[in-house]
Amino acid sequence: MRKWHTILLATILAAVFILPNRTSAQYFKATQRTGTTSTSIIITLKPDFTFSDKLNEVGFTLQVPKNVGGSPVTLPVITVLNNIQSTTFPTWVQQSESASDPDFYNFKFGATAVGSAPVLPVSNGDELPVVELQLTVPLNVMPLLRLAHLPAGGPSSQYGAAFIDGSLNDRTQYTQMFYGNAVVPAAPVSDDVTGYNTYQYVLPSGTVPVMFTSFNVIKKDKDAELIWTVENENAITNRYEIERSLDSRTFERIQTVLPSSGAGSSKSYVQTDWSFKDLKNTNSVFYRIKQIDTDGRYIYTDIRSLMISTNTPGIALYPNPTISNAKIEFTLEKEEKVVMQITDASGKLLLKKNVVYQRGVNVININTDRWAQGVYTIKIDLGRSVQMLKLVKK
Repeated sequence: MRKWHTILLATILAAVFILPNRTSAQYFKATQRTGTTSTSIIITLKPDFTFSDKLNEVGFTLQVPKNVGGSPVTLPVITVLNNIQSTTFPTWVQQSESASDPDFYNFKFGATAVGSAPVLPVSNGDELPVVELQLTVPLNVMPLLRLAHLPAGGPSSQYGAAFIDGSLNDRTQYTQMFYGNAVVPAAPVSDDVTGYNTYQYVLPSGTVPVMFTSFNVIKKDKDAELIWTVENENAITNRYEIERSLDSRTFERIQTVLPSSGAGSSKSYVQTDWSFKDLKNTNSVFYRIKQIDTDGRYIYTDIRSLMISTNTPGIALYPNPTISNAKIEFTLEKEEKVVMQITDASGKLLLKKNVVYQRGVNVININTDRWAQGVYTIKIDLGRSVQMLKLVKK
């Protein structure tokens, strides 16, 4: 993992000379939104361009006031409640610098992508939640939290924002780093160097749309079956729209799904594209889910594809992330031997199964109760194809 002080040292030098690897007029801003609990927040990014690349590094600073209403606030404990982009950033690193600021406890958070991190397609103006943090603070402290950039990186030169893409281009919008409620400065400053040397922050606002924890598409008989799971579904969740494309670029809405009326914020959905078998003149079909709130805000899943040919079976892994159990679902055109191996992050083999499965839909249940939190690799050998899946244990 790249050390944050190395990255931020480069940024400090850039304040004197020129900011490194800048990509013209294509940047991210950040905000914080109220989370799934009364004392959690979700850090969210938003590009001013259509982003279809990997995110290599993300860093941000959270400020917690030391005194509210005349009462001192105890140094909070901050933990990762939901690593929303766990397949990209399996680990978040925290640094605290509580003594140098008379008014705030300052916490620096950063993450570096794994080598197998996926491309994150985000349309211009869409939001990309990256991590949810849980704080041990009183409720009256939460509205005063600041997602901030300290001038010139702060007293220890480590407390600023950083959003780096897969090509190591700096995508931080220094002239105005944040968006949302009570943004300071309210308008962009004159240039990057001035922005880097300016104190900037944003207070918490609103809830984010639901968080997709998994999305997969598999072939079931001659149709396409879409399976997705979400968290944080609530009263403002209006609908889900299934979108389909034949070229991965132009999508059309083919179905609308209303939120489930069942209890709990964690929900699973299964929907079938009955017209899949009638599609012609293409090798693969691409799908994504668009979730829309009652206020018009929306968020997309990643794009999933399914081949028209029956030579490569589709595989679904859900729920992912999981707490105690997960399922692998796949469809076979004939009875076939399937070999499954599961390894942990160190490469240690945890489980190996060699079973002949029947024609049609098959389900493998995986009990993760005794697994430690982390990312696990599942290798599925179907004879005609080998597929690698990542399973996150929360």
